[in-house]
Amino acid sequence: MKNDFEDAQGHIKADNISPIPDSPRLLGPDSGWVRNERNLLSNFYSMYQPEVVYVPEWDDGEGYPYLMWFFAWAYNQENDAAGKYPGYPGGDAIFLARAKALEGPWEIYSINYDTGEYFWDQEQKPYFWYPVLTCQDVWYDSWHVGDPSVVYKDGVFYMAYSAMGCDEDMIPAHLSGDTDGNASCIMGAVSEDGIHWTRSEKPLIIWEKEKGYNEKAEPARYMGGHQRPSLMYEGGVWKMWYDYHGDLIGYAENAGDFMDASGWKELYNGDRPLIRAVDFDVVKIGEMYYAYGDPFLSWYGIKDETLPDYPEPSGSWNQRQITEYRSPDGINWTVTGWFRPDEGYGADQIPQVFLDHKNGRVCIFYATQRGRKFSEEYDWRWDNIRMMYKDVKLF
Repeated sequence: MKNDFEDAQGHIKADNISPIPDSPRLLGPDSGWVRNERNLLSNFYSMYQPEVVYVPEWDDGEGYPYLMWFFAWAYNQENDAAGKYPGYPGGDAIFLARAKALEGPWEIYSINYDTGEYFWDQEQKPYFWYPVLTCQDVWYDSWHVGDPSVVYKDGVFYMAYSAMGCDEDMIPAHLSGDTDGNASCIMGAVSEDGIHWTRSEKPLIIWEKEKGYNEKAEPARYMGGHQRPSLMYEGGVWKMWYDYHGDLIGYAENAGDFMDASGWKELYNGDRPLIRAVDFDVVKIGEMYYAYGDPFLSWYGIKDETLPDYPEPSGSWNQRQITEYRSPDGINWTVTGWFRPDEGYGADQIPQVFLDHKNGRVCIFYATQRGRKFSEEYDWRWDNIRMMYKDVKLF
């Protein structure tokens, strides 16, 4: 299937009939969004960031044209082997699922540890799930990898993803003896099958002062923490939106080789962010850029009385909800709406947008945060991956 756009994952045709509202509005069934609250993936310890890509040439009735990369902890905290489970380097790792249809069933790339054979798990048994990317042993990439953002172009998967290392002293920030916090950056990788990846030789984007900088000692001046990329290919240019400083959105471009770090130029960063936001995932619908993230609603003056405020030690997690943004140019953004969480959950978070060309839909894959569903103490971990959608004609 040939698409008119260079990046079908990031672009879809639409007439943009929906005007930008004067103030953020509640988004739900009245605005065209359909949510059945059905679990696509579950039974894991805590995982999120479901990045879905469609491969048209694999859509032959027999193949699996839908791939989903997601990350975090499959079977216990930090994927920690601790002598009990099969282990691999670091904590957060990136995993892969596949399906013949968006609604599933989804099956996860796995390994039989007794035989060493790889297989696709159809029963959602995370003990066997095997990551397609784990961390390395370098100061900027020694602890976590995650937040995959993938573009499929000309038979190749291009991934931008977050890497976190223990910084120059190689001691994680939460352990005693650490002197310089952690280090975060955005790495690149390419693959022809979505499973086996070749990484960039060094970070695509990293703050020039990241190495050895103690963000705990001088948090206000810290302009690193680059992570959570949103990748797009448009007009012969690679474009990337990303988080930094914990609550700011930056923007970079590369008109050359995706894997060449020297080609990436940060155009908005430091004390010049695009907007205050987090987990910002960008697509282009018609002539309008849309983004979905999960910031604190209070950042934009939104007060939803249906959301009780839990001032837990974890920081009022349920005040972070999926939020919509729009921009005519990908640079100047307006907050246009927010979603309430699924029934029984404290929050829906980490939205990833998928443009469903086959069915004319804009889909948001997201994770449900446990909240107080199973305990009085607010649980910040995520337990299901789900999807909602809206007809593209309504945009």
